[in-house]
Amino acid sequence: MKFRFEVFSLFLFLCFGAPAAADCASSYPKNFTADEKIVWSSLCESGRFEEAGEIFNVIENEGEAEPPIVVVTESKALSSNFMRAVFANGKYSDAIPFQNISLRGVYFEHLDLSYAQIQKSLFLSESYADSININHSTIKGSWEFIDVSVGLDVSATSARVDGSFSLQNSVIGSLSAFQLELKGNLNINDTTVQDEANLEGSNVGGWLNFRHSTAAGRFNAKNARAGFGIDLSDSMFEALVSVGYARSKIGLIFSRSRFKEDVTAFQFDTEGGFYGQDTIFESNVDVREMRVGRDVRFHRAQVEGVLDSRGVVVSGIIYLDGGVFHDLWFGTSEIGHISLYESAAIFGSLNLDFSILKGLHFSHPPDGEANNKDRDFESVEKSAGDEVMPEDGITKAQRNTMLPIWSDDASLSLHRTKIDLLAGHFPQAFRTKSGNALPVDLRTADIEKFDFYDYCMEGTCEEPSINDRIAWIEGSRRAWAEKNDEDVARYTPKPYEHLAEDFRTIGNDEAARIVSYAKMKHRAQSRPKSFWGYFVRAAYDTPLQFIVGFGVYPWYAIFWFAGLVGVGTLLGVVYERKPREKSNWFWFRYSLENAIPLLDTSAEYKSVVVPNGKLTGWFLVLKIFGFVLVTIVVGSLTFG
Repeated sequence: MKFRFEVFSLFLFLCFGAPAAADCASSYPKNFTADEKIVWSSLCESGRFEEAGEIFNVIENEGEAEPPIVVVTESKALSSNFMRAVFANGKYSDAIPFQNISLRGVYFEHLDLSYAQIQKSLFLSESYADSININHSTIKGSWEFIDVSVGLDVSATSARVDGSFSLQNSVIGSLSAFQLELKGNLNINDTTVQDEANLEGSNVGGWLNFRHSTAAGRFNAKNARAGFGIDLSDSMFEALVSVGYARSKIGLIFSRSRFKEDVTAFQFDTEGGFYGQDTIFESNVDVREMRVGRDVRFHRAQVEGVLDSRGVVVSGIIYLDGGVFHDLWFGTSEIGHISLYESAAIFGSLNLDFSILKGLHFSHPPDGEANNKDRDFESVEKSAGDEVMPEDGITKAQRNTMLPIWSDDASLSLHRTKIDLLAGHFPQAFRTKSGNALPVDLRTADIEKFDFYDYCMEGTCEEPSINDRIAWIEGSRRAWAEKNDEDVARYTPKPYEHLAEDFRTIGNDEAARIVSYAKMKHRAQSRPKSFWGYFVRAAYDTPLQFIVGFGVYPWYAIFWFAGLVGVGTLLGVVYERKPREKSNWFWFRYSLENAIPLLDTSAEYKSVVVPNGKLTGWFLVLKIFGFVLVTIVVGSLTFG
């Protein structure tokens, strides 16, 4: 019975649909142009047959059919009044009952639908408009423009769109979407924006995409919000780009794009990552106080200006592998790890002052890509070749070492930086391209662990010895001082202390003592070049060094005491008057008490009078040496 009723309903529709279509065709404003009347009639006529097709779908599939799409193929000029009659909530919009309407090959002089209640989705293709204005409008569906040319601007300021808004393969003058509210995606793909693209304050429920496109003017997405992510990849930006204060869940992606002017992402906040693989920045990049929940990736990126990342908080890893950078500032930042292997090239300074890092990696770890499991966030379509990395005297062999490439002007500033792990192939990862020591500011750096692993190339491995590591500290410190016109001999104890503590942590106490000795030797050499400096060095540092190894080796004093006792015993035996009255044992015990103050082995030796005057003088000298020796030992053990 149900089938018969539906067939009967279809029969009634086919029999009486023509008058309904006629009513639709005649229900338009009187001021329609001839083109608009033709398009209106086409919509009505196409809609009637599409509606019949929908009933057949219901009968055959016993389900709800997809909304039909009406296509107008003829080139017609349409006005804002026509579009309001078709799309806006008003007297005429109900005449066309379909939600999705596609128009192809139409022309609009100025399409103004501002403050409209738009009930339908529009798919516009192969068309032209001088301008499109939907400011402050509410759109219940989606709008998509494909192969559309807009001479002036597309304006959607404060508009509300329940679906998505798309520009595909189009050319527009400018785009204004200030405070746009969009539940779906904002897609600008394969499109050229000849002037400014203003998305400031827009709120996008899905993705904010500007892919394979060109922005000739300023691109402004300041304070924008994206429910998923902001994707600016594979695009060209010829003016300033701003995504400052923007928020997104998945992250900000600008892989394989080119930015000719400054890029600012000041206080950008995301739970995801910040991805800029194979990207070229011809000017400065400002990402100060950025908050990133995952990784920051600049694989093979090229930054010709300053990468200013001061105050950033990055929970994951910052990958600078294979990139080319001039100046990188990460001061006052909190970062998981920074990776600089795979021939990252630094031509300026890497500044990490006042930052907190879990790891700073200067070359590929020996056990493969540690902490790099999710690296393939997005497939990389091209490798870093001459297109990305400039020559600047870098040889192909240097690029293939998988080590960072530091120019002769490069430096690393770690002023008051806390690093849990400093790792890299040693010493190649810490040298400039000419083979000199990389200037590193280690004076106030707090480095908990050093992981200097062997560097192997062409079948040979160089194992970094303890002295190699000490030489790295001294060479880096000296190079930094020379680069910044500071006192080369300035006392810098912290790097030695951290390296020694690292050895103690793994149970290598002997290595820790060697490093501590080097620290004290550095302190002695750092005395000021003045009278008092030379005096302290001669009267204190030199005896301390040779007698107890700067307090690092206090047992050296045993040999000195043994020498004093032996010399005293020998003097007593040789210079005693004949015939001898004292035994060799007597002179040994006498020399022992004489050399070691406060030592009392027997009352017999307290009142003994040495009959030989010359012998008395020698014992007095030995007694003074004994007092000095005890003072140095006690002082070194007490004060270090």
